[in-house]
Amino acid sequence: MPGSSSATMRYPQRTARSARPLVTHSLPLALSLRGPFLCAITTCSFAVNANLSVRSYKYFLFSPLEIISLTTPNTGYAAMPRSRAIVLVLFGALCMSFAALFVRGLETTDGRQILTYRGFSQGAMVALIACVIRGTSLKTFLASFDKTDWAAGVAMACAFSLYIYSLLNTSVASTLLILSIAPVFAAILGWFWIGEKPTTITWLSIALALCGVAVMVGAGFDLGRTTGNLFAIGSALSFALMLVLARGSGKSDLLGGNFLGAVLAMLVMSILAYIGSDANGLAVSPRDLVILLSMGAFTIGLGIAFVAWAAPNLPSAEVSLLILLESVLSPLWVWLILGEKMSLYEITGGTMLLASVALLVAMQKEAK
Repeated sequence: MPGSSSATMRYPQRTARSARPLVTHSLPLALSLRGPFLCAITTCSFAVNANLSVRSYKYFLFSPLEIISLTTPNTGYAAMPRSRAIVLVLFGALCMSFAALFVRGLETTDGRQILTYRGFSQGAMVALIACVIRGTSLKTFLASFDKTDWAAGVAMACAFSLYIYSLLNTSVASTLLILSIAPVFAAILGWFWIGEKPTTITWLSIALALCGVAVMVGAGFDLGRTTGNLFAIGSALSFALMLVLARGSGKSDLLGGNFLGAVLAMLVMSILAYIGSDANGLAVSPRDLVILLSMGAFTIGLGIAFVAWAAPNLPSAEVSLLILLESVLSPLWVWLILGEKMSLYEITGGTMLLASVALLVAMQKEAK
């Protein structure tokens, strides 16, 4: 079963208790996470400041992308400008790109433990952001879930889970680059499900992105990583489904689905952690607990929250392409900080993926 802790099912260089110490790289990692932490502090200050209406004030998100000024009405249902939606998706991808680095820094290799603790802090962060963005209470937010939120929640729970198990069974580069096929799934699903025909620019960007994936994955395909690769394909399909649901829902955001995805993954995995002959329970080291909670809140939680907020305002295939930034940056962080090197093919393909994102953003006016 997926929760197995058998070393034979893990990425060859990853076995239990063998992770490189993350502490030795704390300074560059802390600097990289400067944005998400300041963003959380800023949103918290708005949540607790009495009598301040989100409708009446601008708040600022400090990130490595400099300063993004945002205003959102209390209802949370006003249309978002296209340019702002693109920036939010790119910022979300940047946050998520650190998740693989966190996973590689863990001592535990049990996906059930990872998803349980990560899901808890991710759900808390998403709920906080949703309440601030919508200007509502937690009770109102929890009562707002509808069928679309639940459907998106199931899709996102699958995407979150398969992503983690892919990382545990193959390299970071292989996982993230295979996830890049999400635009293909999103384009096809969006076309047939909600009649959203991709623009010419979107198709050109997808073609360039697929060429990049072919260069990176095709040249170094290892049959020993088939399990991890299949998990990555399943995660890409699940994420594409969430994007199509977001686009076809008519909602201004799918933060409810994001929250439900984290909670559903947490609940299912916490139960599975005590089932089966390989059950390890939920006991982890204090160090791992800190890493997992931080990962859930400040990488996946913050990143996915911004993607889910902006996704309904852009074509689903377009959102998938913008998120390719994560696929390029994740292997880069692991390479620079932990020494998990990328091959020449991966670097070449990654450059092609970045070019596909640049093409889409540069031609955004034509794609309107």
